[in-house]
Amino acid sequence: MERLPVLPLGQLVVYPHVVLPLALTDPKAVQLIDEIIQGEKRLLLGVVRSMGGMEPPEGAVMNTLPHQLYDVGTLGTIVRMLKLGDGSVRVMVQGLERARLKDIAQGEKWLMAEPEPLQENLLEDSRTEALKRTVIAQFSRVIDIAPYLGAELHEVLAGISEAGKNSPTSSPPTSISRCRQRPSCSRSTT
Repeated sequence: MERLPVLPLGQLVVYPHVVLPLALTDPKAVQLIDEIIQGEKRLLLGVVRSMGGMEPPEGAVMNTLPHQLYDVGTLGTIVRMLKLGDGSVRVMVQGLERARLKDIAQGEKWLMAEPEPLQENLLEDSRTEALKRTVIAQFSRVIDIAPYLGAELHEVLAGISEAGKNSPTSSPPTSISRCRQRPSCSRSTT
C-alpha cells in the first residue's frame, strides 16, 4: 500500500463520512495541502496526543513527532480549498474511513504513514435497528425545532442506511477530551 502524508490535528477528531472545515495558517500545513490538492487529494488525518499533561494546540500541529500521534486516524480527502491573501487556506476535508497509521515516519517535508483500513464490526440486529430508528427520530425532531439547521437535513437522514453513519451526523465534531473516553481513539499497545 502507498504511503500518504499525515495532517496532525490537535484537539480534533475527523470521523468517516463527515465533512469538516479547517482553517490552516501554518506555512508547512499550507504547503502540504497545496501538494495534496495537486495529486490524489488523499491524506491521513492523525490525532495528536497530549504529552506531559499539556494539550496540543487546536488545529494543525505540523511540528508533531511520530510517537505523539494516536495509532488510529482517518483516511480523508480534500473536498474544497480556498487560498486567502494572507497565505492561509480554508479547506473542507472529508473523512473516508478509519485507518491505522502504520510505520509513521518523518518524510522530507512532513510525517508520512501507511494507512491500514479498519473494518467496522457492526452487528445489524433488531436492537441496532431500533436504536437507529430512535436516533433518526430524535435528530429529526431537533431539525424541526432548530430552523437554522435547514430542512435538507431531513433528506440526509433519509439517506442513511448504515447504523455506523448515524453517530457522526447526529453528533458534533468530537474534541480530543471526549475522544479519550472512546477505545477507537486510544493508542494500541500491540
